[in-house]
Amino acid sequence: GNDADERVLESRNEDLQAALDAQQTRYTDLEREAQTRNTDLERELAALKKKLSGHSALTMTVNKLTEDLKEREGHISKLTSDKEKLENYTKKALHNVQEKYMLAIKTRTEQLKEKDEQIAQMKNTAKLKNQQDRREGQLMSSAVYELGMEIIERRLVTALDQRGGTATTSDTWIQRQRDAVSRHSKF
Repeated sequence: GNDADERVLESRNEDLQAALDAQQTRYTDLEREAQTRNTDLERELAALKKKLSGHSALTMTVNKLTEDLKEREGHISKLTSDKEKLENYTKKALHNVQEKYMLAIKTRTEQLKEKDEQIAQMKNTAKLKNQQDRREGQLMSSAVYELGMEIIERRLVTALDQRGGTATTSDTWIQRQRDAVSRHSKF
């Protein structure tokens, strides 16, 4: 979605720039043509005024050329106005496209930052959970060990109490084994 939007915005931007370039070239060509024509008409007018200064037919031609010249100047003025309007429109459109593009970039950057923060928080939470699990496991092992030792101690005390509270040298299995080995070796 984001890449497609960026490509559409970039394509639109390129299209608007190409249209502006084409209009500027057209305007320059028309302006040059109008100036050339204007210069030609002014020369013709000057030449006709010199040659035909007293004749009424010539006055009509001069008037016609003057009207043509004014018409051309009006046309040049309209082209200039159209050029300015097109440039303003293109600048506004380009500005809007750039604003949308920058907003999209800013939004994506903020989203990426939020995702990075969430990932860091999740990693930290997982690390703390692993440490807590390890501590709980150690505590459970310690508790089981202590419970086992207590049970063994109670059984030992109970066994000693049942024998009358005195322990002989053969109270433990290992001691009984040692005693049995030493009796056999005496014979």
